[in-house]
Amino acid sequence: MGDGNDILIGGLGNDILVGGTGRDFFRTSDGNDEIYMDIGQDTLVFTPGSDGIDTVYGFTLGQDGDRLLFEPGSVSTGAVDVIVKGQNTEFRRSDGIEDNAGFGTGEVFFTLMGVRVFNAGFFAFNHDISSSVTLFYD
Repeated sequence: MGDGNDILIGGLGNDILVGGTGRDFFRTSDGNDEIYMDIGQDTLVFTPGSDGIDTVYGFTLGQDGDRLLFEPGSVSTGAVDVIVKGQNTEFRRSDGIEDNAGFGTGEVFFTLMGVRVFNAGFFAFNHDISSSVTLFYD
């Protein structure tokens, strides 16, 4: 943790990643990680093979707010259900079918704590023609 632009990378276990001021870059891995974002436009990256349920604190909304980046293959189903639940927003693996009975029942892979409003503008996508992520909103 520092006051510059930090790169924080989770390991194979349950990690606690704490960013300071500046534009921090968080990369998740296996395990149930806790990510603490702070002042500055931070980026949270999901990589292929990441397993676990991550919890994100301090995610900032808005034009200069934080961003989420899904690398190719980071969501095995290719689709994500985004659900505002109470004071938080859950991201669940989806079967990719809109308005189906299974919406929102897939495995949670991360939660933004204290975030109740969400839209596609908070995402950055890094994908090639053979892989993409589809988001479904509640």
